[in-house]
Amino acid sequence: MPEAQFLMIYTGTGIAHMHGMINQLVVHGTSKGRTRQFYRGRTRRELPYLAEFEQLAIDGKIMLSTALSREPYKPKRYAQDALLEAMRTEGRLPFETY
Repeated sequence: MPEAQFLMIYTGTGIAHMHGMINQLVVHGTSKGRTRQFYRGRTRRELPYLAEFEQLAIDGKIMLSTALSREPYKPKRYAQDALLEAMRTEGRLPFETY
């Protein structure tokens, strides 16, 4: 599965199984930055594993975008907003070949 690409959109509930899948991809070296995550919640505090996912993104093992709809003093941002922004800034669909 080294050439597989994954697009994951999750909204806070049911994240545990996605966390396990991401860990497996990273441990086995099959992610290599080809796993695109869109993580949505109301605030940063509500997103389990966020610090871990951010570190994986810094290390180049996944691509991560967050969408927060109730963060104080910031505009509402939803998963579809993050997806559209990725399409605009990257010039392609987020799951096309990197």
